Amino acid sequence: APWQERRAKEIIMAELEQDVSLDRLAAECQLSRTHFARAFRQTTGMPPHRWLLARRVDKAKELLRLSQIRLADIALACGFADQSHFTKVFTRMVGTSPGAWRRAHQTGKASPMRPGPPDPTDGMHQYLIAHGLRKWAGGG
Repeated sequence: APWQERRAKEIIMAELEQDVSLDRLAAECQLSRTHFARAFRQTTGMPPHRWLLARRVDKAKELLRLSQIRLADIALACGFADQSHFTKVFTRMVGTSPGAWRRAHQTGKASPMRPGPPDPTDGMHQYLIAHGLRKWAGGG
């Protein structure tokens, strides 16, 4: 049902940096684990875990395009175990490494996030805060 799809996606997006269990998603949608997985795949065209990885890669692309945050930090901010895992998943899904993608897609002059204190009026700083990435915006 549309409400179940919406609820599952809301939970995944709210907890993108963490692993969300299939059991929890199924329970939130009032479905068995098996039925939920099948219904999610039929509705979105991909299994829940692959959909989660695609959203993490989307978030990583935004950070790559808009900042100079280190790849290792982007990996952690997007819920990947480490930079190696991030690079492997990103390359498999996008067809190029995160570093190469950044070089090809970065817009204008990127805002360096380190070193030095953040500028709270800077657009990238505001973006990071708005997307729950306060740690990388200098907010601890």
